[in-house]
Amino acid sequence: MNLGTNCKYALAVVTVVIATGGLSGCASSGLVNVWMDPQFNSPPMRNMLVIAMQPDVARRRLWEDAFADALRKHGVTATPSYLLFPNALPDTNDVIRAVREDRYDGCLATARLPSTYLTQDVPGYTSDVPTTRYDPWSNRYYNFWAEVYTPGYTETATVMRHKIEVWSTTGEGALVWTATSEAIDPVSSDAEKRRNRMTSKIVDDLKRKNVIAAQN
Repeated sequence: MNLGTNCKYALAVVTVVIATGGLSGCASSGLVNVWMDPQFNSPPMRNMLVIAMQPDVARRRLWEDAFADALRKHGVTATPSYLLFPNALPDTNDVIRAVREDRYDGCLATARLPSTYLTQDVPGYTSDVPTTRYDPWSNRYYNFWAEVYTPGYTETATVMRHKIEVWSTTGEGALVWTATSEAIDPVSSDAEKRRNRMTSKIVDDLKRKNVIAAQN
């Protein structure tokens, strides 16, 4: 496969993800299904194009800026795609042309996946609670312990998921790293912190695995 075919494949996959999916206050998050090409031995990436395959203009810019900022903290030159293509998401030919003209050695693409749901059955239980009762015959109140049953219920948590891929543009081009991020019961008001946590985890992993230039 050449670079054009690889980019076309990557963009096609992410487009399908968007079409099918639409990346209570716990906000637990992490990375799953992390994979890296064991044969990747190219020099660490220093100049990357960041693409958030998000049809909403504002969200696209927020995600691209978050990844670009995280990469820059490690000395990587990172360009959000909206700076090059402000009016619409780039197509395959746009990406290929940008890679050739600006000599990007890597491309990071992210897309929102359909949310999933975690369910857990919480069993019922009994407990003894202090109870006061009035006795009309003796005109007195008395206390005793009564057994009370609390019924079980089912808890449901929403899992917000994003797909992240890193492509090398060296030679014929290839997918070198991919993962899925998951945030459990994300709080909408915590969106910025969630983005920053996620992008930091991803970029830190790329640094540890020598995918990007290990500076700072």
